[in-house]
Amino acid sequence: MRTSDRYSYEVTYDVVDGSRDEYESWLSAATAQWITAETVCGFQCEHTVVGPGPSVRLRFEFDTLGDWNAFVTAESHHQCLDRLRTMTDNLTTVVWTPVTIPLSATSPSPQSAAYD
Repeated sequence: MRTSDRYSYEVTYDVVDGSRDEYESWLSAATAQWITAETVCGFQCEHTVVGPGPSVRLRFEFDTLGDWNAFVTAESHHQCLDRLRTMTDNLTTVVWTPVTIPLSATSPSPQSAAYD
Protein backbone atom coordinates (compact mmCIF):
# COMPACT_ATOMS: atom_id res chain seq x y z
CA MET A 1 0.00 0.00 0.00
CA ARG A 2 1.28 3.47 -0.86
CA THR A 3 1.72 5.76 2.14
CA SER A 4 -0.59 8.26 0.42
CA ASP A 5 -3.41 5.69 0.71
CA ARG A 6 -3.12 5.34 4.48
CA TYR A 7 -5.32 6.86 7.15
CA SER A 8 -3.56 9.42 9.35
CA TYR A 9 -4.31 9.92 13.02
CA GLU A 10 -2.90 13.09 14.53
CA VAL A 11 -2.38 14.01 18.16
CA THR A 12 -1.47 17.69 18.56
CA TYR A 13 -0.60 19.65 21.69
CA ASP A 14 1.58 22.20 23.47
CA VAL A 15 3.92 21.05 26.24
CA VAL A 16 3.22 22.89 29.51
CA ASP A 17 6.04 25.04 30.90
CA GLY A 18 7.72 23.18 33.72
CA SER A 19 6.82 19.77 32.31
CA ARG A 20 9.42 19.64 29.53
CA ASP A 21 11.88 17.24 31.26
CA GLU A 22 9.12 14.91 32.45
CA TYR A 23 7.55 15.01 28.98
CA GLU A 24 10.81 14.22 27.16
CA SER A 25 11.45 11.24 29.43
CA TRP A 26 7.89 9.97 29.08
CA LEU A 27 7.74 10.47 25.29
CA SER A 28 10.55 8.00 24.59
CA ALA A 29 8.80 5.16 26.42
CA ALA A 30 5.36 6.06 25.05
CA THR A 31 6.66 6.23 21.48
CA ALA A 32 8.24 2.79 21.81
CA GLN A 33 4.89 1.46 23.00
CA TRP A 34 2.90 3.22 20.29
CA ILE A 35 5.05 2.26 17.31
CA THR A 36 5.13 -1.40 18.26
CA ALA A 37 1.33 -1.62 18.13
CA GLU A 38 0.44 -4.20 15.49
CA THR A 39 -1.84 -1.90 13.49
CA VAL A 40 0.52 1.12 13.21
CA CYS A 41 2.14 1.31 9.75
CA GLY A 42 3.97 4.61 10.15
CA PHE A 43 4.81 7.24 12.74
CA GLN A 44 6.21 10.75 12.69
CA CYS A 45 6.76 13.43 15.32
CA GLU A 46 6.86 17.05 14.13
CA HIS A 47 7.37 20.44 15.77
CA THR A 48 5.93 23.74 14.55
CA VAL A 49 8.48 25.99 12.86
CA VAL A 50 6.35 29.10 12.23
CA GLY A 51 2.76 30.12 12.67
CA PRO A 52 0.09 29.63 15.28
CA GLY A 53 -1.17 26.28 16.40
CA PRO A 54 0.01 23.41 18.52
CA SER A 55 3.76 23.04 18.91
CA VAL A 56 3.86 19.23 18.56
CA ARG A 57 2.15 16.83 16.19
CA LEU A 58 2.35 13.06 16.45
CA ARG A 59 1.16 11.40 13.25
CA PHE A 60 0.29 7.71 13.10
CA GLU A 61 -0.54 5.88 9.86
CA PHE A 62 -2.94 2.96 9.39
CA ASP A 63 -3.91 0.83 6.41
CA THR A 64 -7.61 0.70 7.37
CA LEU A 65 -10.09 2.49 9.61
CA GLY A 66 -10.46 -0.80 11.46
CA ASP A 67 -6.73 -0.73 12.25
CA TRP A 68 -7.05 2.85 13.49
CA ASN A 69 -10.08 1.94 15.61
CA ALA A 70 -8.25 -0.99 17.20
CA PHE A 71 -5.39 1.36 18.09
CA VAL A 72 -7.45 4.21 19.58
CA THR A 73 -9.75 1.94 21.57
CA ALA A 74 -6.89 0.00 23.18
CA GLU A 75 -6.45 0.59 26.91
CA SER A 76 -2.74 1.27 26.40
CA HIS A 77 -3.53 4.18 24.06
CA HIS A 78 -6.04 5.63 26.53
CA GLN A 79 -3.41 5.43 29.27
CA CYS A 80 -0.84 7.21 27.09
CA LEU A 81 -3.27 10.01 26.20
CA ASP A 82 -4.35 10.40 29.84
CA ARG A 83 -0.71 10.76 30.89
CA LEU A 84 0.02 13.15 28.01
CA ARG A 85 -2.87 15.38 29.08
CA THR A 86 -1.17 15.96 32.46
CA MET A 87 1.86 17.51 30.71
CA THR A 88 0.20 19.41 27.86
CA ASP A 89 -2.38 22.00 26.88
CA ASN A 90 -4.64 22.11 23.83
CA LEU A 91 -4.46 18.37 23.15
CA THR A 92 -6.56 17.37 20.15
CA THR A 93 -6.91 14.22 18.09
CA VAL A 94 -8.19 13.82 14.55
CA VAL A 95 -8.20 11.07 11.94
CA TRP A 96 -7.75 11.87 8.25
CA THR A 97 -8.86 9.77 5.29
CA PRO A 98 -7.01 9.76 1.97
CA VAL A 99 -8.81 11.62 -0.81
CA THR A 100 -8.11 11.75 -4.52
CA ILE A 101 -8.18 15.14 -6.20
CA PRO A 102 -9.31 14.66 -9.79
CA LEU A 103 -7.45 16.73 -12.34
CA SER A 104 -9.49 18.16 -15.18
CA ALA A 105 -8.73 17.31 -18.79
CA THR A 106 -7.55 20.89 -19.33
CA SER A 107 -4.97 20.81 -16.53
CA PRO A 108 -1.39 20.59 -17.76
CA SER A 109 0.21 17.24 -17.10
CA PRO A 110 2.89 17.32 -14.41
CA GLN A 111 5.50 16.29 -16.98
CA SER A 112 4.68 19.06 -19.48
CA ALA A 113 4.47 21.69 -16.74
CA ALA A 114 7.96 20.77 -15.54
CA TYR A 115 9.47 21.54 -18.94
CA ASP A 116 7.68 24.84 -19.70
